[in-house]
Amino acid sequence: MNQEVVMVPSRLLGRMEEINLEYSGDCLNKFLRVRVNIDISQPLKRALKVGVEDSDEMATIVVRYERLPELCFHCGILGHPFHECPSWHPTEDNKRPLKYGA
Repeated sequence: MNQEVVMVPSRLLGRMEEINLEYSGDCLNKFLRVRVNIDISQPLKRALKVGVEDSDEMATIVVRYERLPELCFHCGILGHPFHECPSWHPTEDNKRPLKYGA
């Protein structure tokens, strides 16, 4: 994994600010940390589907977030807890798992 490979998925999330690569410029681990400027008025993306180079296959990239402020585990938007979410209905949604964790 190198910087060019990371550019496309990062752009699907928002404007890329920084890529944390090893000294050689390649990522030798399973994970790669990318700082992306995202629109927080929209739900966070949990995964990205991208095409595999020279193939008709699609790959799924799981997205993990660090140091988030208050995240609604129901709608995925930052700024309110799920029990204050305007789209959360306690009577209907009590038995369903929360899409964004918790």
